[in-house]
Amino acid sequence: MLVNNLSVFKILNYKRAALLFAFCASLIIGSNFLLLGSYSRVYGIAGHSISTAIFLTLVFYICAKLRTIYSIYALIYVIIIIPTYLLSTSLQFTGYDYKTFAKIVTDGNMASLIFAALFTVISITISNIANSYLRVFAASINALLVTLLFIHFIMVTAYAFNYGSGPSGAAITALFQTNIIEAYEFVISQGMLGYVACFIILICSPIVFLSAFYINSRIINTQQLSYISTVILIIIGCAVLYNLNLRVTYNSYFAAIQTWIQQKDFKEAVAARANMLDNLNLSDHICEDGLFVVVIGESLTRDHMSVYGYERNTTPWQSSQKNNKNFILFEKPYSSSVTTTASLSLALTSASLKDQATKSASEVPSIVEIANAYGFETTWISNQSRFGFAEVPQTIIANASDNQFWLNKNDNDYGWRTESFDEVVISSLGKALSSEANKKLVIIHLMGQHGNYNHRYPNSFSKWPGNDSDYDNSILYNDFVLKLIYDAVSKDESFKAMVYFSDHGEELGVGHTPDSFTYTMARIPFWISVSDIFAQDNEDVIKAMRSNIDRPFTNDFLFDIVCGLTKMTSNPFYRSGFDVTSKYFDIKPEDVMILNTYKALDDPNY
Repeated sequence: MLVNNLSVFKILNYKRAALLFAFCASLIIGSNFLLLGSYSRVYGIAGHSISTAIFLTLVFYICAKLRTIYSIYALIYVIIIIPTYLLSTSLQFTGYDYKTFAKIVTDGNMASLIFAALFTVISITISNIANSYLRVFAASINALLVTLLFIHFIMVTAYAFNYGSGPSGAAITALFQTNIIEAYEFVISQGMLGYVACFIILICSPIVFLSAFYINSRIINTQQLSYISTVILIIIGCAVLYNLNLRVTYNSYFAAIQTWIQQKDFKEAVAARANMLDNLNLSDHICEDGLFVVVIGESLTRDHMSVYGYERNTTPWQSSQKNNKNFILFEKPYSSSVTTTASLSLALTSASLKDQATKSASEVPSIVEIANAYGFETTWISNQSRFGFAEVPQTIIANASDNQFWLNKNDNDYGWRTESFDEVVISSLGKALSSEANKKLVIIHLMGQHGNYNHRYPNSFSKWPGNDSDYDNSILYNDFVLKLIYDAVSKDESFKAMVYFSDHGEELGVGHTPDSFTYTMARIPFWISVSDIFAQDNEDVIKAMRSNIDRPFTNDFLFDIVCGLTKMTSNPFYRSGFDVTSKYFDIKPEDVMILNTYKALDDPNY
């Protein structure tokens, strides 16, 4: 039986094998040339090219009599290679020279050739399954995989059309940390391209599935490729794939997986961080009593705020506060990242963009956890969704709060529209303020300017007509909400300070993605307003803030800033050099980075 199963590996017809090898080598070189647009390093890594050509020769030699496989192979190759190439292009802006980039592209191409061959081999083998039920099941699984490859092809291609390259790891991570409503709003924000991509996926995916199923279960019916032959080919193909530089080629997915692992570790390390903080006995340490409020904005760029010089009067209340001696408006704040989760994962914990890679999840307590350790009553109020397709870090951080108010319910009666405008937080804020605790930290997460912008404000705030003005109208409403929050907290006798910042900015027409980075996506507002009592008792803090008012910094320093304001400075995680409320703030302008790639000093508007 074993001999019969291996009969396809009988003595080769060397002439035919040589011709097939020449064909496969030409296929590799030719496709590499088309992808690179140049003969320079078109061979990639020679060893990879040779081993891939040998593997393809073996597949084509064994399946030589099956004419149908060539069309199947070509179709599968196309829907694999195009997104693979586009994912590779997202790396060309990260410092790779042409030689290295050529290796990345050619390895990706050879991986696509091998993946397509393996899918084809599996398709042929499925047709040989004798049991009809098992054959249908296997054909269905394979057809589903081919359909997912097709959907992946459409999504990556559409993304590249809009942003110039395939999605980065940060973009993929953001996708899985959104929810169905945000995903829907992202699609429609892409304009006609988003609708076309969705239409193609909805219409063509069933056709692709049925076609792949039919091919797997009906068309090919031959015993030429046996099960043992298939296993041997898969082992050989995987061995060749193992030697390719796939971690770089598919870096976006590996990076997204790594981020997911880090966030999973952060969640699992909750108990470890709690134990660590308990051992520090921070509740015995002296800190500032009173009410402290942190308000987190969403997708707000200071480029569209009149308080920062924008021509439209989008922030009348904040502009009026500039004359308040206790209102500190920082002139050059930036976001550390341009996606919500990446930005807030740093802003709300003791990790920073500079050192996040060197610290474990058990070493980076959140601002909520540190406040709890000092004896603060902590409250989290959010008008954002609590969960996405995956649990997001800000939700994990919020779960440590003593009180939580999640006000945006995705299963409400309003369907796709978010009719719970941000002023809904005022009622929950009132409940938090009614507490008699001596030390209170309230964090409010607004929906802000999250697209679609016209869903973020009531009609009464439609000051400027036209779709292009929706963003400005939403900022006008956001200013109104901030006034409501400030009016409520400043009337509280224990009020000490209110901090406002945005997670990241927004480039109109593009959104916010690291794959099409502009400085507008990183220019954010950041201000601190304190009470008269706080100002009188902390003249050194006011002086430090005013001296740092025109110095650039990123919002990943929020942890240190809040610790500085509340005098929670005796813990080992606080760094005065990162705290703009401290006279020891020492971050140099040339060291301020966004995404660990872009310098604030290179900002055209700096």
